[in-house]
Order: sequence, then structure tokens, then C-alpha cells
Amino acid sequence: MISRRQIRIKVMQAIYAWYCTGDEPALTFDINLKEFSDEIRDFERRKGDKGDARLLMELFYDTIENGEAYDQLIQSKAENWELERIALIDRILMQMGISEMTHFEEIPIKVTINEYLEIAKKFSTPKSSKFINGILDSLYIQFKQSDKIQKSGRGLIEETLPKRRPGGFGQGPTNGPRFQGPPRQDGPPRVQQKPTPEDGPKQPPVQRPVNDEKLSPDSGDQSGPKKRPRIRKNDNDNT
Repeated sequence: MISRRQIRIKVMQAIYAWYCTGDEPALTFDINLKEFSDEIRDFERRKGDKGDARLLMELFYDTIENGEAYDQLIQSKAENWELERIALIDRILMQMGISEMTHFEEIPIKVTINEYLEIAKKFSTPKSSKFINGILDSLYIQFKQSDKIQKSGRGLIEETLPKRRPGGFGQGPTNGPRFQGPPRQDGPPRVQQKPTPEDGPKQPPVQRPVNDEKLSPDSGDQSGPKKRPRIRKNDNDNT
């Protein structure tokens, strides 16, 4: 499967070759992109997909035809930087980014910028990605204010997706069921502590019931009538 990042890289390399050789754009396309373009078209016929062949051809020709106008836009945002001092790869990537933002309504702006930042990290200097990000982001704001950008379909994806808070439960992917976390509590959880001897008055000891048969006369129990002691008769007593 051919990814769109591969297409962007191939177009970048072809435009770089055009800058180096000065050949006609059509000749440069045939030498560098014709075989790759046929491969994409064959893949689209088999899979029923559309759009990648158009991206390859129109991105290449539009970037070359409007390169000078795109350079002026880049120069207007590159403060204290002359255009000749900007690396050629960085200029090409920014030109392609401008073309993609303004001519491909189905590609989201965030996708365009992120893709060219990743390509810059691989093919250009370590600081190029930050420089390109600042220029394209500033131009995007300018284009949006002047209604120069017209997006439709998937191109509007960054304006329709809800913003997600980082972390927390229930913040899973937007596709499919969301994970529901445990219920929230107001304040810290309460912990029950065992009472200490100083926490309130002491409770009287529990008295166990006493069997009446074991109760002696001198036990001091006044709860019932006392039994009279049994008097034994003397054998010498005649009365």
C-alpha cells in the first residue's frame, strides 16, 4: 500500500531535481514520477480508491508553477531571514505545504502541517521542523482570515472533532465505546477510625445474669424475696 507521505516525499525529491537541473517540468515528471504515478493509478483501479494520483500530479505542477508566489509568502513571514539563506529542502516543503493548504480541500490543515514537519525531521536539518512549523502556522492564520482556504468533507475534521482533555477516565479514542471510570467523589474519601479511650465517657461493663439457685443469702441481691433459713430441730426438744 502506498501512503500519502510516500507521495509527498517523491514529489519533494522531484521538485528538488527540477531546481538542480532546470529541465522542463514535464520532463522532470517523466524522469522522476512517471513510473511511480503509474503504480498509484494501477493500485487505485484495483482497490477502487481515488485521489492519490491527483495529489501526486497536481502537487508537483502547482508547486513549480506558483513557486515564486509561494516564496513571497514565505519571505513575508520569515523575519530577519533572506530567502537565499533558507535551505532549499525547507523552501520546497513550505511551498508544497502552501499548495496543499490552498488547493486540496479534502486534506485537513493539521494533517498537512504535521506531515511536512515529519518529512523535514528526516530529510532536513534538526531545527528545520520548528522553522517550517512557525511559517506554515502563521500563513494558515492569514489564509483563514482572508477566506483563502476552502475545506470540505474530511478537510474540516479538525473543526468538528471535540477537544479532549489530557488524562482522566473516559478520555479514550473517539471511535468506539468510551471507557467509563469509577464514580467521582466530592472531596477525599472518608476513613473510619477506631475510637480511643479518650474519645468520650467510658461505657460500664456488661453484667452477666446470675442464676437464682447459686445466689447466697449474703450476696446483697435485693431484687427478690429472701428465703428463710431452714431450722433443724433438736432431738432433745419435746416441743
